[in-house]
Formats: sequence, C-alpha cells, structure tokens
Amino acid sequence: DMDIVSVCFGFSLGFSFLTMSKAARQAFAIYQRTHRLSNLYIWMIWIEGIVSLIMALLSWFYIRGNIQGMQLLNQEHDCRILIALQTQCLIQIIANRVGLIMIDKRKVRNLKLTLFILVGLINISVYCIWIPARLGISKTIVHVNDIWDRIEKVIYLLIDGALNGYFLYLVRAKLVSRGLTKYKPLFNFNAVIVCVSLSMDILIIGMMSLPNTFIYVQFHPLAYIVKLNIELSMADLISKIVRS
Repeated sequence: DMDIVSVCFGFSLGFSFLTMSKAARQAFAIYQRTHRLSNLYIWMIWIEGIVSLIMALLSWFYIRGNIQGMQLLNQEHDCRILIALQTQCLIQIIANRVGLIMIDKRKVRNLKLTLFILVGLINISVYCIWIPARLGISKTIVHVNDIWDRIEKVIYLLIDGALNGYFLYLVRAKLVSRGLTKYKPLFNFNAVIVCVSLSMDILIIGMMSLPNTFIYVQFHPLAYIVKLNIELSMADLISKIVRS
C-alpha cells in the first residue's frame, strides 16, 4: 500500500509543478492585458494549486508518521479547511468557464452566487458533523459522518457534471449550431476531458471505502490538482480559439 501512496505523492508533486507553471503563464498573460493583479480568476487558480500542494504534503507527513497526537487532530482540522477552499475555488473556476459562453451576465452572477452559497452550506454541514464524530461523542454520529462524507462527494460530482453538461450545451447551441465551427474542437475536447474530471470524483468516492485510508488521503489532493490542470487546459484552448 505504501508503494501506491508513494506513487500518488510523486504524481501530486509532478502535476503540481506542471499545473502551477501553466497557472503562472496564464496569470502573466492576463496581467499583460489588464496590468492588474485583482483578477479573481488568477487568485482562484493559485489558491487551488497551493492548497492542493499543501494537502499533498500534509497527507504525506501524516502517512509517514511525522504527525501524531494533538498534531494529528490539528492536521485533520487544517485539511477540512483546505478541502473547503479546494471545492469552493474549483467549482467557481468551472462556473467562470461556463460564464464565458453565457450572454446574460446577470445570470452568470446569479449562477456563481448560487454555487458559492450551496458549496458553502455543504462545507459548513460537513464541519458540523465532523467535529462531534471526531470527538467520538456517539457511534451514531460517527456513522452519520461516514455516510455524509460520501454524499458530499456525490453532490460535488453532480455539480461538476451539471456545469460541464451545461457548458457543452451552450457551446453547441450558441456557437457551433450558428456557424461558428471553429468552436467544434472545444466541444469535442470538453466532451472527452469531462470524463477524466468526473472519473477523479468517482475514484475519490471509491477510495473512501478502502480498508486502508492512507490511499484515499493521498489521492484526494492529486485528484484536485488533475482537475485544476484540466480547467487550465480548457482556458488555454478557449483563448487559442478566440484569437484564431
């Protein structure tokens, strides 16, 4: 099992370097156009990347036994906060991509706000259940925590799938069907890559049931780094098509 964990950690570091290099390139390009550092998209991709890397390192130290006792409880608390940032930023990054195709900017703001509130409420509910479960108040709350953890991941899977499905619909209905055939590669690429993105969520849910939780702990940050890399690749493709 430690061999699998080590491979996951190695891939996490490799993907982190690749992803953050791409993020730096995009941030520099946006700064060249706007001469501002207040772009929310830039901040979100950097927060997502840094949080995922920190989680990978914390998980690795935990698995190696470098974190024990009260440090372990603090580490689990920190990971909960990092996961909340991870999910919130990634959902907003996907919503930002969908918003590029939407014509009504008021609907874009409403979409982002709705997702922000929904994900925030989910994270708060997870935290409220996790604290008494971690303290071992009762077997019932521990069981509820195990179930809700899986339901939470399923909800994020459905949100991810719904946003990507809506994006595909908009590209085909608003662009390709109206003669803008240069956007067809975008449709085809997203149709394929969304399967990879959703498979990360499915693997996270599946690994929660493994007897050895070490693999799940180390795979979670890797999955989100991969999903961030996918979003950056989509942004690169959109920018390339728009300029063509």
